[in-house]
Amino acid sequence: QLEEHKAAQMEIALAMTEKISTSFKKGLIGDNLKKVVKTIEENTDFSDIIITDTSSRIICNHISCSGVPDVAIKELKKKVESEDLLSFIEFSHDGIHFIAAPLIDEMKIAGFILLGKKQSPSIYDYKFAQGLGKLFSVQLTIGNLEYRSSLLKEAEIKVLQTQINPHFLFNSLSVVSSLCRTSPEKARTMIDRLADFYRKNLRINSQFVSVQEEIEHIEAYLDIIKTRYASKIRILYDVDKLLDCYLPPLSLQPLVENSIKHGLLPKKEGGLISIRAKRDKERNRVKIEVEDDGKGFDPSAAKPDDSNLIGLSNVRKRLQNCFGDDLTWQLETKPGMGTRITIIIPVLSNV
Repeated sequence: QLEEHKAAQMEIALAMTEKISTSFKKGLIGDNLKKVVKTIEENTDFSDIIITDTSSRIICNHISCSGVPDVAIKELKKKVESEDLLSFIEFSHDGIHFIAAPLIDEMKIAGFILLGKKQSPSIYDYKFAQGLGKLFSVQLTIGNLEYRSSLLKEAEIKVLQTQINPHFLFNSLSVVSSLCRTSPEKARTMIDRLADFYRKNLRINSQFVSVQEEIEHIEAYLDIIKTRYASKIRILYDVDKLLDCYLPPLSLQPLVENSIKHGLLPKKEGGLISIRAKRDKERNRVKIEVEDDGKGFDPSAAKPDDSNLIGLSNVRKRLQNCFGDDLTWQLETKPGMGTRITIIIPVLSNV
């Protein structure tokens, strides 16, 4: 019978852990904490469930007593700091027996969870309280890691924004200056497209943009390039409407810039750059191609610090970090035969 009781307790604990972990996925805040407290309440016989921060401020609770005395929190904090991070204490208040366990984040106390009932706690209650404290602590750590990851992605986008070559702006303005004398209408159009390009670039502040937005950003960029190199650059678009498909911002523009800079401009006669984006509805995938009939290169003969390879590698890493094994990346190139980059990504309709 004892073994059956243990098995039943284990089954309840596992079910609770799954529910609590699901609630924690959106962070250790507000409504999520209420769901956690409700889960504990529904699956245990604790009458009082309290979560506090380090200053004893109650963040979330389900209590039948008049609250928690500050002295109890101070005692637990002192014990944790002087002994070990897995300490817990017992105390009674208003006829309720409490077990209190610390919540640890990066080896520091972030708060406490207190579980109380009228009866004296059992050995299972002690183990449950300690296990719950550990689970909360792990989720706090995961939440912090995810937050830092999002900050890194935001910083990465800002770095990419600042890497838009300043020479591109200066050269474009030089062309505008020249056109003002020879073709004011073209100068006005180029200024508009230049403004569009930089406005879109500066407005990018999210981790994802639609494929359609990325294509529009490329169009603004290529319109400027076309004005500067009218006789050398031809452009072909073959793009489906992909407003509900997403990828990291500034994923395609560097590929197009690469094709222009390393593929077409080195050729005296220039050439054609083709941009295709097609949706495979059956596989729920998007296939994107950036292809040029330019100079091409031999990847095996390229040096590691070749700016061509570095640019392509950076884009691939960003996409890999986002899509993982769902990303297909293919580079086809040959000296004198041009370059084609094929990207196949899953449709992310909710980001």
